[in-house]
Amino acid sequence: YDGGHLFPMGVGILLQRATINVLITENSIYQFFHTAIQIGWSWGYDESSSYNHSISFNYIHHIGQYLLSDLAGIYTCGLLNGTLITNNVLHDIYGYFLYDWGVYLADGTSQLMITNTIVYNTGSAAFTMIYGFNNTFQNNILARSSNQSDGALSLYRRESLNHLSFTFQHNIVYDTVNESGRWIFQVQAPDPFSSPLVIMNYNCYFNLYGNMMIFGLGRLVFSEWQETNHDTNSIIDNPLFIDADSQCNFFNLNIVSPAVKELDFKPIQQLSQWKSGC
Repeated sequence: YDGGHLFPMGVGILLQRATINVLITENSIYQFFHTAIQIGWSWGYDESSSYNHSISFNYIHHIGQYLLSDLAGIYTCGLLNGTLITNNVLHDIYGYFLYDWGVYLADGTSQLMITNTIVYNTGSAAFTMIYGFNNTFQNNILARSSNQSDGALSLYRRESLNHLSFTFQHNIVYDTVNESGRWIFQVQAPDPFSSPLVIMNYNCYFNLYGNMMIFGLGRLVFSEWQETNHDTNSIIDNPLFIDADSQCNFFNLNIVSPAVKELDFKPIQQLSQWKSGC
């Protein structure tokens, strides 16, 4: 913790090329100016030799500290076949002005699964992806993210027409921005032909103020978004976090949560390292 004073872009843990089967687990990483964990490094679809890693049960918080930008709690790039990011908690990721994400899937990130991970209090989107294929986001909580335009989840483009950019299923998005027409899923593709191909379903979306939420390249309201064959079994409903009014507690769910009862969301184990507080 408390790193980056000599070289502000220094990260907590860095895995570059020629790394296989590395386990990063049960760490507390905080007070860095750039990124907590960074893996990959091929910056595209070239051979990365960085496969089958597991990033699990890490507590990552207070990253960026308003000094730098283009950073994240967890930052990936390139082909990461078989890599799993699971059961992590990330919060208070704030850089200088923009580009301060919770989990940042940079250029070429592919074949990655993110599950049972909680991301909250981020300057930009909780999850963002530049381009890549066959990534999976499943059973995660994205909360109180981004007062900026990119919402809770953002994508930029796809590089090939036959690439499935990602699958996003059984997640909870809990938005607390009091702004109508608020982006929840933003696509920043330069044209419709590069718009990412995605599968999204069985998700629970909720805005604390009941404001209209916007999805996709065409700025669609939820019903219009569903007509494009996305989120057809998803709902807009309060996920019923326990003691949610305080906004300072862990995201434990009430047993009658619609996310659990209707969407088969699996409650996430509370990290032993986690400390209460906003």
